[in-house]
Amino acid sequence: MKLFILFFALVSISFCAAEEWIVPKIVTTTGGWNALPLNSKKVIDMVKLLQDTYNKESKSLYWSKITKVEEATMQVTNGISYRFTVIVEPTGCLKEEDFKNCKTPGFDDIPVEKCHYVLREMAPKFKPVIIGKACEQM
Repeated sequence: MKLFILFFALVSISFCAAEEWIVPKIVTTTGGWNALPLNSKKVIDMVKLLQDTYNKESKSLYWSKITKVEEATMQVTNGISYRFTVIVEPTGCLKEEDFKNCKTPGFDDIPVEKCHYVLREMAPKFKPVIIGKACEQM
């Protein structure tokens, strides 16, 4: 019996020593709004979605680009909500042209806009959906 207890103690100690601790880099408070790092992959991917959606919905003949992310925050509840404040500038490129080569600023007569977006991701897919947008000329 003593041998069994000793064996069990040694196995337990070796198991605990091999356990790896995972330390979160961003800790969010459930229900509270938390800032996201503007250079994170999540923010970059979401900004691309916002820019693509902006250009699809725009009646302009020209592409627009998000040139600055002023704020990106998230809230964890029964899903994940995101708020973004971005600056959208027109380019001089027609939508028929390749977007990748477009530069800003485009035209003086097309205003720069500040847009506020709200997105939502729900389990189990966690696919972002834009649920709110408000833009104002600067």
